[in-house]
Amino acid sequence: MKNNFLIIIFIVFFSEVLSAENFDISAKNISIDKKNEISIFKENVVVQDEYGNLIKSDYASYDNKLQKLNIRGNITVQTSEGYNIDASEIELDKKSKFILSKKPSIIRDKQKNEIYLDNFEYLAKKNIFKSVGNIKIIDQFDNVYKFSQIYIDEKKTINIIIKKLFFIYL
Repeated sequence: MKNNFLIIIFIVFFSEVLSAENFDISAKNISIDKKNEISIFKENVVVQDEYGNLIKSDYASYDNKLQKLNIRGNITVQTSEGYNIDASEIELDKKSKFILSKKPSIIRDKQKNEIYLDNFEYLAKKNIFKSVGNIKIIDQFDNVYKFSQIYIDEKKTINIIIKKLFFIYL
């Protein structure tokens, strides 16, 4: 009985770890640098992570040692909650489960609001965007809001977040 309990705990623990390691990458051209343990993907690169986020680009390189995927070019991301991101350079960290960009990007939510960011971090597991820097939001009614920090929970609508931030600054 005691051994069965330990086996169940072992299976539950390791099955979660193994499933968290998965994401799919496809591309028209794929090459591998065995010495440096880097895979290079070119043309029609499509990445899907374990949370259902879909990333499309022209170029990506995966560093097996660091477990990081660097994506460049004309990048579009569709999150599992229906947000769209346009960027020129992002990094997907397999260990930390986040998508990071240090370059200007645009996020579009389901209500057609546009959020212009200097950089962002997207916590894929929690569906949360964070950014510090110059942030401009143009809402669906063409109102413009400017902030230095933003925190977006995809499970909530951006209009609620804008109203909360607006009243804080009054």
